[in-house]
Amino acid sequence: MLVFLSNSIVLSTLTGTRLLNLFHTLNAVSTNILAAVLIRQEDLLNLLFRLISKTSPSTPFVIRKRLADFHHFGGVHTGCAASAILWYIAYVVLSTQIFLNGKDLRAVEYIDMATCYLFIILLLVICVPATPFLRFKHHNTFETAHRFGGWAAIATFWIHTFTTSSSSSSGPPLWQHPSLYLLSAITSLLILPWLRIRPVSVTFTRLSSRELSLTFDYDSMPFCSTMRFSMSPLFEWHAFATIPLHSSLLAKTTKASILVAESGDWTRRLLANPPSRIWLRDPPTRNFLHMARMFKGILVVATGAGIGPVLSFLASVPAAVPAAAPADMSPGSRRVRVLWCTRGPHPDIRRKILAVDPDAVILDSSQGRFDLKGMAGEIVRRERLEAVFVVSNKNITDDIVRGLGRRGVAGYGASFDS
Repeated sequence: MLVFLSNSIVLSTLTGTRLLNLFHTLNAVSTNILAAVLIRQEDLLNLLFRLISKTSPSTPFVIRKRLADFHHFGGVHTGCAASAILWYIAYVVLSTQIFLNGKDLRAVEYIDMATCYLFIILLLVICVPATPFLRFKHHNTFETAHRFGGWAAIATFWIHTFTTSSSSSSGPPLWQHPSLYLLSAITSLLILPWLRIRPVSVTFTRLSSRELSLTFDYDSMPFCSTMRFSMSPLFEWHAFATIPLHSSLLAKTTKASILVAESGDWTRRLLANPPSRIWLRDPPTRNFLHMARMFKGILVVATGAGIGPVLSFLASVPAAVPAAAPADMSPGSRRVRVLWCTRGPHPDIRRKILAVDPDAVILDSSQGRFDLKGMAGEIVRRERLEAVFVVSNKNITDDIVRGLGRRGVAGYGASFDS
């Protein structure tokens, strides 16, 4: 919202002045698109996660509480994309005025105007399905429009950049246009992920009729990370938290796994017919649980296969730490408590949780419904914990995060908007 508001203020300030011209508006469009693409780039995200998570637990709580919410970076992506459309509308208006006032127009001017309007149509094709309602209701359509519409838009933008330079006799030469270099950077960032995909062999372990674990070779998988996987790389990718498999915190990992639960067409097909090979995209990207190290005491709440990201986090926590009453904890001690609710908790997962939190609350949802918000609040109050991290569906996540937030507890949930 802040990004879009800032762009709107700048545009409204320039409207009616000589500074609002084709040169500046096209640069603004390119800059916003570059920022929208860059904020989704894994290397940048990992760098920012590492820097922010180094914040000491002794830093004032209000600062840590705000910094740990960094994982909602999707708002920057959305704001920059919406701002690009705003600037491009201004660009189209200016281009149309010049075109209508032109005389003895050449073919290149008509091509330039056609690509000008085609690009804004493609921007709308990308952005409209990305609105929360349509994205939730028609996710496959959103992914297809975002991917293929994005490629078509960039190809069109390249054509438009060249035709604009050719049709303009008064403007600077193409090599002096910042938009040329911005567009080159955008294109490089779009190509980069495709240079990092590869197929890997996987083995599966069926945990229940609705859940299974896929294991694959991967050297030194980092903790608290997410990777994207696919059966058909050209059409769809799905993000899963990765779990490093190791014998100790100091041992080098050579394998990793993901937990897959039935939650849509893709996972349903995978559960019905587990693959022997799957595509993955490097590098692993840190997720919001990476911020847990900023707090002295936390509660991790998970439901169902949401325990996957939690297991990745727990793998980074020393095992066999004796449970202690809050009053006996030294000021520098960190406490990790776990609340997990699922149907028929798997014994192996239970063992891994209890190794870190011997007093973990593990509930079997087949025995009835539980007040997870109330139970989480009681644990936080009793143990004097600073933060709660929730991995569940959107309704439960919002209920716990907002409910405990009203009590002054820092609450974080897996992002549904990025």
